[in-house]
Amino acid sequence: MHLISSVFASALALCGVATGASLQQVTNFGANTSGTKILSYSGTCWDVSSKEALTHNGDADSNSIVNMVSYTLGKYNGDKSRVFATGTSSGAMMTNVLAAAYPDVFAAGIAYAGVPATCFYTGTINGWNSTCSQGQLNLSQEYWANAALNAYPGYTGPRPRMRIHHGTADTTLYAQNYYETIKQWTGVFGYSTTPSTTYPNTPRSPYTRYVFGPNVEGILGQGVSHNIDIFGDADMEWFGFTISLTDGSGTTTTMAGPTSTRTTTTSVTATATGGLGGAHYAQCGGIGWTGVVTCVSPYTCRKLNDYYYQCL
Repeated sequence: MHLISSVFASALALCGVATGASLQQVTNFGANTSGTKILSYSGTCWDVSSKEALTHNGDADSNSIVNMVSYTLGKYNGDKSRVFATGTSSGAMMTNVLAAAYPDVFAAGIAYAGVPATCFYTGTINGWNSTCSQGQLNLSQEYWANAALNAYPGYTGPRPRMRIHHGTADTTLYAQNYYETIKQWTGVFGYSTTPSTTYPNTPRSPYTRYVFGPNVEGILGQGVSHNIDIFGDADMEWFGFTISLTDGSGTTTTMAGPTSTRTTTTSVTATATGGLGGAHYAQCGGIGWTGVVTCVSPYTCRKLNDYYYQCL
């Protein structure tokens, strides 16, 4: 199946900054040998505050986005297993909403400086929830997990992998929202809110990467405001568009690669063959795979499906 040739990105700041809404093509993002089109939505904030927006097939902004995805997949023969959501601020809020209400559509999500799904609820369209934005909510993991699960009652299928970015000095959507969002997705996947692994200065200083499990990670920037950095290369790896291979000298090569899936992972034992060892997110096995089957420390080769094993 062909890859979708258009990527829609939502990167909004404060609600009400713009009075109209439009899609504008972004052309200044470097070499584009594949001809991928990137469109940026600008306008008022996404509706993440109404009951309709927070409900599967609720006929609000979230449902409109899914309808656009469905149209694009059909028109361009796209791969339904490779649909992802990402955004900043309001776009990050919508990313969490989409992951909660439409887990059957999105394989993974990355939220930059957002809030948990349902946190911004006001019962109105484009409502502003100061209690949420100011980080005054400190609720249980169970509460937030149920809030996400109840957005699509009865759904029992796979759910998108989530990576959550935030800055500790964010005064627009306070940093407590990072911790509440981590509670939400770790709760959905049954992980502890205590990270299993911590990587200081990753992707770079002053950020720290926290791994809670194969499907949930957090990246928290010390002293970073709402004007948060976007890590495009790391995003492409999280979505499975690229993989990195590291040789014994520490040299890393990034190359195109298959996407990860949304299934629960299990550990496998790989036989060392020498030479390259896969870096984080690198493929390390699967039916027909002839490349490396080992991973650089501290990663291990895990089965995602019969055709794709990944260093995690």
